Amino acid sequence: MVASAGENAGAAAIIGEACNLRHVMTTALILGTASSSDETLSKMLAQLRPHAMMLVISSADEYIKDMLTALRA
Repeated sequence: MVASAGENAGAAAIIGEACNLRHVMTTALILGTASSSDETLSKMLAQLRPHAMMLVISSADEYIKDMLTALRA
């Protein structure tokens, strides 16, 4: 799952539940910016944490591509 800090990640619950039922590990990538506050990132983490086995926060778009490549996604 990929989400931007400050956005609503409501679909994460649906995706997370579907993956959990099928025993599929989930990873959530959060794209923050230099202007993203700690509070904004915390809110996003709280939305995604129940539905992801691993959470990654990045401030660079390129990191998401690199992470997806590393995960062979």
